[in-house]
Amino acid sequence: MCIRDRHHTLAETEDDPYSITKGFWHAHIGWILEKTDESKSKIKGVKDLENKSAVIFQNKYYYHIAIIGGFCIPLLIGMIYGRPLGAVLWGTFLRITLVHHATFLINSLCHYKGRRTYDDSSTARDSWFVSLFTFGEGFHNYHHKFPSDFRNCVSWLAFDPSKWLISFFSLFGVTKKLIRTQDFIILRTKCDVIYGKLQKVLNTSDVILQDSYNNRVESLFKSANEILLQWQEMDIKLKKNGVYIQRKLYRKYQKEVKRILKDLRCILRELSKDTVDISYHS
Repeated sequence: MCIRDRHHTLAETEDDPYSITKGFWHAHIGWILEKTDESKSKIKGVKDLENKSAVIFQNKYYYHIAIIGGFCIPLLIGMIYGRPLGAVLWGTFLRITLVHHATFLINSLCHYKGRRTYDDSSTARDSWFVSLFTFGEGFHNYHHKFPSDFRNCVSWLAFDPSKWLISFFSLFGVTKKLIRTQDFIILRTKCDVIYGKLQKVLNTSDVILQDSYNNRVESLFKSANEILLQWQEMDIKLKKNGVYIQRKLYRKYQKEVKRILKDLRCILRELSKDTVDISYHS
């Protein structure tokens, strides 16, 4: 399989090519510099990509594209302005260095610092900061949880130029068969993550706090699951008849689950604060 697929399917294992468990430097660039067995570095299982016309063209004319686009064009632009050397230094060497290290930050910083909204067990994290330099790919926790989704982040306003461009081109049929993770699956995942966090805090909390918050948490989580199940069943039923769920009903389900998520987050903040206060006064 290709390196990316190995990273996703074998994440944080010995066979993960740039596992963060081996250190920040290894995940960032060390994995490229170290010598690996040929059996592990061999690319296989990517027939779908090998048959793509764009990939075939790039593979055939790789050095032509690199020399013309990476050296000749910056040099010509520099000659027009009387700064050929400066153009090559800025337009070739500095550009390549910055682009590569920005890309490497996805493997290192996005497995080190950020939020884990969709999968609390993964080292992959969402970083809006890294997304500014990587066309949105800083939202890495979402990408690891839903790798087939063409979006890096589900929120339309989140900085994700790749998502915007792909969506725009789909209007003209340039991009097709786009995979979007259904909203009730995404919201269920978020509910599961925050419920897991609440359980961890409650299990290590004072008995008084457990009695105060446990019923509220269980009640809200149960309500969320009931709404999400109803939403899923409705969606499946309608799609069997070739009909999509009505926007009004969709908004109703979405609004109710988001309200519950907001309440669960408030409880988590309250619980964390109360736990700190009890520890301080005890």
